[in-house]
Amino acid sequence: MANLFKASGGTITLTPTTSWAAPNGLFPTTDIAGTGYTWTSSTSTITLPSTGLADGYLVVAAFEYEDSSNGRHNPSGRFIQASGTGNFSSSASSGYNRDTSEDRSYVRAWGFVDNPSAGATLQFQWHRDTDPPTGGTVRSELQVIPLYYADAGIYNSTTTTVTGGTTPTKVPSLSGTDGTNITIASDVVSVTGDNKRYLVFGGVWHEGVGATRSQRWYGLGIDGTLDDSAKGYAYIRQASDANGGEMFTQIIETSTATRTIELMQYRGNGVANGDGGADVDSATTSAAGIHGLVVLELNDNAEVFASHDSNVSSDLSASPTDLDVNEVTDFNDTASFTDLATTSINAVKTNDYLFGANISAASNNVAATTRWTAFAEFHVNGVEDTDSFAGDYMRNNQSSIDTFGWSANLMGALALTAGDDVGVSVTELTGTEGGGNAISPAGWTGFWGVNLDTLEAAGGDDHTIISNDISLPLTTDNATVVDEVTVFTYYFDASDASAYDPDGVWADLNDGFDGSTGTLASTSTIGSSTSNYLLGEGTNAPSSGDTITQVRARLYDTSFSIEMTTEIYTDSKGELLATLLTGGGGNNYTSYTTLSTPTGGWTWAKLQALECLAFARVTAARQNRVELEVTTNSSIHTITPQDISLSLTEDNTTIDPYPDWNYTYEDEATLGTDSTDLANTLTTAEKGDVELDDNTYFDFEASDNAVKLFKYTHTNSTDNIEVTWKGKTTLAPSSSTVYLQIYKYPSVSTYYFDGSDAAASDGGSDWSNVTNADDGSTSTLASVSVENSSLLSIDGTDAPSSGESITQVRYRVYGSSERDEEVGIDTDGGAENLGYSYTAVPTGAVNAWGSYQTLSIPSGGWSWTKIQALEFYCYTLSGGSNSTHIGKVEIEVTSGGWETLDSDNTTAVDTEFTLTGTKTTGLSNYYSSDVVSARVYQVVV
Repeated sequence: MANLFKASGGTITLTPTTSWAAPNGLFPTTDIAGTGYTWTSSTSTITLPSTGLADGYLVVAAFEYEDSSNGRHNPSGRFIQASGTGNFSSSASSGYNRDTSEDRSYVRAWGFVDNPSAGATLQFQWHRDTDPPTGGTVRSELQVIPLYYADAGIYNSTTTTVTGGTTPTKVPSLSGTDGTNITIASDVVSVTGDNKRYLVFGGVWHEGVGATRSQRWYGLGIDGTLDDSAKGYAYIRQASDANGGEMFTQIIETSTATRTIELMQYRGNGVANGDGGADVDSATTSAAGIHGLVVLELNDNAEVFASHDSNVSSDLSASPTDLDVNEVTDFNDTASFTDLATTSINAVKTNDYLFGANISAASNNVAATTRWTAFAEFHVNGVEDTDSFAGDYMRNNQSSIDTFGWSANLMGALALTAGDDVGVSVTELTGTEGGGNAISPAGWTGFWGVNLDTLEAAGGDDHTIISNDISLPLTTDNATVVDEVTVFTYYFDASDASAYDPDGVWADLNDGFDGSTGTLASTSTIGSSTSNYLLGEGTNAPSSGDTITQVRARLYDTSFSIEMTTEIYTDSKGELLATLLTGGGGNNYTSYTTLSTPTGGWTWAKLQALECLAFARVTAARQNRVELEVTTNSSIHTITPQDISLSLTEDNTTIDPYPDWNYTYEDEATLGTDSTDLANTLTTAEKGDVELDDNTYFDFEASDNAVKLFKYTHTNSTDNIEVTWKGKTTLAPSSSTVYLQIYKYPSVSTYYFDGSDAAASDGGSDWSNVTNADDGSTSTLASVSVENSSLLSIDGTDAPSSGESITQVRYRVYGSSERDEEVGIDTDGGAENLGYSYTAVPTGAVNAWGSYQTLSIPSGGWSWTKIQALEFYCYTLSGGSNSTHIGKVEIEVTSGGWETLDSDNTTAVDTEFTLTGTKTTGLSNYYSSDVVSARVYQVVV
């Protein structure tokens, strides 16, 4: 686990002064001591360890102040480096409160030191403008988070330019320390690393801006454009409360092109509903500025995710409101993060994580004359983490000089258990005037996370295993056996068959199996296991993994006094394995229930095929998420250094014949496309033939494709991979090439029909708002209300032109239909129909995602250019009534397969040679439950 430090405080009678100073006792309680840290509460100073330093340290502090003066208060917070050396950056953040209704102010600020000296000290300081408050803080926290990374750019600015207006403008005079792939020119940072992830901390703060009431939005410009999901807001009053600043954070991903990052500031977009702007600029020059930007290139083994919203949120005054922070997943490493719901991300491992969120909002009723204060928090399994708070104040319409923005910018570490769901909620302050009907416009919410325990670069003593041709850094020269227990969580997703309601008494069937705790299927009819039930067949568990030792299940219970029974069966309701009950839980998970072991024991196929049957015992029932917890056990062996050759004839060193070593071979008539074991397995005696590098080989003959497949179970899924093969063949490589390959486990990407070849069009005039079907949004829809309609068509998707080998393509449709219709997918120019359906559009009047439909493989197989050129069509048939609506058509592409690491086409017959290759990026794609698969093959000609 990460070497974290955390201190906190509750209700404390402390007030900042008008000069920057360290508060005495703001964080009196040490919650996590860490190793090597020294904490001095009286000066709010942390001393870093003297040995074993990380590459850098992130410090985060926050406080909530309650003012009982019935006046105004404008506090700020920041970090400084008090002693030692290092490349340091920080930006101040501010808050504001007024009167007894909006009596809370919130401040959260960060500091960062790169390459610190041993025992360096960092100090938190606070400050207020001249309006004096009465009271003190009601909660506070300070965290120290060690970070490991490959490269860093650390920058600061003290500019007093406070650009206003309605166009985001670059913050000037930024300078600092460049990295190798991170450099600055003309206040713009360029990142040039290929296929990298960059963690970014930013902040802008100005002192003395308040000539009159106004506001500022500050944020990150990515590739020259303000990123609405990475910005923050500050309210600026008059001369006595004239300080404004905010922090904001993000993770970005690169391919091969250079990307740019800059700090931006402006007044806001405008003053209409949903704009979040202000009437006037106030001053455009401040008395002082504290602005910081940190860009870190993460190591390739770091496991991260980033996401944002794509639709307008509901009214944030309905507290607490769970936000759709994961509506669009920009990227995620599934070894640590699983995308299960629009309101949360699921942690796969029991580790320490760093999360950040930027929640921005605007008044959706600019005529409202009442003010509004609210705060945001991370929630874990539906329960708010009260130390993670951030919040702000919205002035709204006060006849003149109005302001309509608001934000909450969160960042902090959380210790999670495998299966925990993390999201963000907004809660309205009790007693606030409650004005403005604040909403978060589409794209204004950003969410990201890093598994802190994956940050450190693969290291340790580099003892080379060329065993099963895998060379990995290990921590010992000696063979050891470690029993590893791992816990995974999955859920019932009705992937084997659509949700089934035989008696038609349930509403919103699919919502009971979408993995979300925020949606549900419901019924008001009492049922049993034979009538009035809801059935979901299938889970989202994988098809293979380590040995399953236990399976448990739990329900997310929103039923309060409603009582429901849920039964879990094997495939086709073969065996009843568990009965779960709800009733009175109310917005929480039930306790886990252990499933009986099915006849013949657990397999992953049985887990995939489980069935969930729910019915109301009394009055009614509500089915949310039904979650499975799977415990596995695998023997992890650290092997003495060795060479394993995998050709027709080979020379090897020691291999320990443990059962979990998987070393197979076959004369394949057709070269395999997946990592399934081959027909023949090395015996213990055959393994003995490869113990020493002594010209004793393991041979086999082939007439089609000579293939050796080997799998190695490592101790983690983050170390760099080196694959080496040594051997010789009786068919010279100069006559037929010998290939060394590694298996990339399948990954899933989603795209949509964007009309890039031909925009959405109507073959007649029956459809309305046609282009709403290809704009990528689910909030705007094309519609038709007649039977036997003209054809709605969309030609082209936003898929890339190249990528990994494609193994499966599916599509789904967002919309609704109360008519009969046909939808289908053709190849370019309508040459081949790859699938059509009469049920792809959800039935009923409520817009939702339909079930995935698998496409046939086109002639010649899949290619990325074929994905790009796909064509979608829809038309109504006879029957039904009312309308059909199409908002978005999504394509899900599963890709992966064998990649060539090295080859030889020059060596002579029966002459020993070596093939080798490495993988240092995207490592999570090459491990499956810590297993790496590789093969050597030669086509016999």
